[in-house]
Amino acid sequence: KVLPHGIPNDIFENPNEYGVLDFKIPVKLEAIQEAHTLFSPPDHPVFELVPETFSDLAQDIYNQHNSPTITRNNVWDIY
Repeated sequence: KVLPHGIPNDIFENPNEYGVLDFKIPVKLEAIQEAHTLFSPPDHPVFELVPETFSDLAQDIYNQHNSPTITRNNVWDIY
């Protein structure tokens, strides 16, 4: 089986140039937003990645450091 290879966005936008079939199915943004609302409410327990007491403490410490913007370049320094 030969898989497409190249720049992913270019393959996505121009599959015919890479000898692959285009199986994309257009989906309206409203449908995605509705599914998000129905199936991933932000208050669902699955999104509670740490205990609430730790989350509160970590947030307090973060706020004491003037809530710096976190980027991939500084995440470990902030951590």
